[in-house]
Amino acid sequence: MERDKLLRFLRKKVDKWKDIEQVLRIAGHDIGIKPHYLSISHHDKHIFSISIADGDIVLDNRNRASKMSGVHFKVLIGDEIQGYEKGIGAMENIPFNQERSLSKLTDHCLDLVLKTGLQEYLSALEVNLVKDNSWIFERLSQEKVENYIGPELKIEPISDLLIQRAISWSDTMSRLPFIFESSSFVNSIYGRMCFVDSEGRYIVEENHRGNMSITATVEHEDLSRVRFFNSFVTNSHPSQLLSIDEAVEESFKQVERIRTATRIESGQYPCIFPHKTVGTLTHETFGAHLLSGKYIKQGVSTAFKGKKGQLIMPEFLTIVDNPQREGSFGFYMFDEEGIRSQKIVLVENGILKNYLLDRDSADYFGTNSNGHSRMQWVMSLDGNGSAAEPEPRISNMEITSSNQVSDGELIEIMKKHCRDNNIDFGLYVESSAGSVNVVDGNFCLIPSRAYKIYPNGKMEEVIDFFITGHPYNILQRIKVTGDTYETNAGLCGAESGWIPTQETAPSAFIPKVNIQTQESVRYKPKLLN
Repeated sequence: MERDKLLRFLRKKVDKWKDIEQVLRIAGHDIGIKPHYLSISHHDKHIFSISIADGDIVLDNRNRASKMSGVHFKVLIGDEIQGYEKGIGAMENIPFNQERSLSKLTDHCLDLVLKTGLQEYLSALEVNLVKDNSWIFERLSQEKVENYIGPELKIEPISDLLIQRAISWSDTMSRLPFIFESSSFVNSIYGRMCFVDSEGRYIVEENHRGNMSITATVEHEDLSRVRFFNSFVTNSHPSQLLSIDEAVEESFKQVERIRTATRIESGQYPCIFPHKTVGTLTHETFGAHLLSGKYIKQGVSTAFKGKKGQLIMPEFLTIVDNPQREGSFGFYMFDEEGIRSQKIVLVENGILKNYLLDRDSADYFGTNSNGHSRMQWVMSLDGNGSAAEPEPRISNMEITSSNQVSDGELIEIMKKHCRDNNIDFGLYVESSAGSVNVVDGNFCLIPSRAYKIYPNGKMEEVIDFFITGHPYNILQRIKVTGDTYETNAGLCGAESGWIPTQETAPSAFIPKVNIQTQESVRYKPKLLN
């Protein structure tokens, strides 16, 4: 359906349902309850993709996109004094070119969402009778009503040149005698959001994300198998990914090193974290989920609750999140509540300044939303067919430092630290993947590449370990950073789905990092070589 026509359809549905009254009979009295707030958002995606295994194409949607469409509904029902409860619903794979059928399905879903919202409100009242559970009610911060219709993107298939590069890489890699299997994947996703609510907002925003990943299973000389993985992302057409040639060529050298890499014992080691690892570390230990206003309001995350205005990391570090950073992978103009995204200072000179907020958590903190409500898709990824629920999420983090040395000097600082403290070696660890336990704050980083650095400058590749710890411990241990900045982008997962994020950061020296060895499985020799 064309954008203008779709927008008119959604606005018509909001106007129709925002004044629908449900009547309850309580103690002999009829009480009419209307929605306090109603929003409808439509999402659609055009997905081009190609999957390659050992040089052969196994899935080919390079020219003909698979299409997804869905609608998300939210209603708030209750009263201004106590608060409101929500009803949410969603439907997908719907006939958007058949307005009559679409109208019928939309009315059916809105009927259910309004009834669910009233039921949730009555349940919340019951729960709140004995204990003070007022946090379970939802309220919306008062926000400026804005309308926005963004530019319409031209949808293009994946370039043949990029596909040939991906096929060539997988084929060449698969022919190495110590490679068990290799694969590559390229996709290009064009997305559109149309949002309308009962406060008068209407938003139309389109975006594009591209991705290429390369994966190989390396047979180590001790007969264990080690996974190699690298991914490259862009928010413009994947043809721009052709600049990755140098990294792709380096992958062949890296799998050779993995084959003979050594392992280390669990313990605490001095480490150099290059740019992407500092970004990943900050993402997992800080920005990804632990600063979520939703989790803090609900009492789920307490790691940084009540810490605003307090020193939580070295004074030389400042962290900003900027959803509207031009050309960034995590760019968006308006969030899933129709609120304009804002650049916010999360940490200034080591002091916590702000949380990531949607309208509900903003009201809880007595402030305004900073436009960070995000989700991947209208349906939840839990497989139960339930609607997704947007939540405060990070976008484009920028970590800056006022305590800098050259990146080369950073290595010398670690080598000197090893000599002065009789430590055999330090570690240089690259990582762009990790996770965090939102409840207790403990995190884990998964290295993509690591090697020992001895005081005499000798370097030795190491494998099969991960990094663990708690945010307070590791963030406060950062001693000094490098003086260059690099950007790493990827996808961040949560209950609300996988969303594009980006981190720009310097490298850093940390004198004490918890390393946990990972046991590997060793296989029997092959019967045929």
